[in-house]
Amino acid sequence: MPDREGGKGIVILSESGRNLIKGEERLSLTPYKDGGGVWTWGWGHAQGPHESVPSLITEEQAEEIFDADTGWAVDDVNSILRSDVPQNVFDALVSFLFNVGLSQLRAPPHRTLDAIVAQDWPKAAGLMMTWIHDNGKRIQGLYNRRLRETQMLLAE
Repeated sequence: MPDREGGKGIVILSESGRNLIKGEERLSLTPYKDGGGVWTWGWGHAQGPHESVPSLITEEQAEEIFDADTGWAVDDVNSILRSDVPQNVFDALVSFLFNVGLSQLRAPPHRTLDAIVAQDWPKAAGLMMTWIHDNGKRIQGLYNRRLRETQMLLAE
């Protein structure tokens, strides 16, 4: 179990979790438009609302951006968990939120978020598998990613 002070501390992303996310993203030092038309660079960093698109970044910059992006996903997972979870569960949830975003999970109905908060991992895994569309189109890559995330989530 990850170490939480007083039963509910801050947990960090493990190397396995970092590798899971990096395995799902591709490193691109040159920005490109993803399947939904969003400018993306580094390890799957999507352009923010007030962010300009760089012409090129370095690998070091890609790592810094990855750390910042996974940092908010780690913070989001820590904010919704009320008690300890195994590291594999934490890592799978960070990967999922890194890709989907907590704001999307908070949109009604909250079934996936409710299952995560309740720590009903079989139900959460099933609901996570519904997050496989981009602009209404089923994406095989998202399906494959959800499979890997839910396998990590349910690993014992």
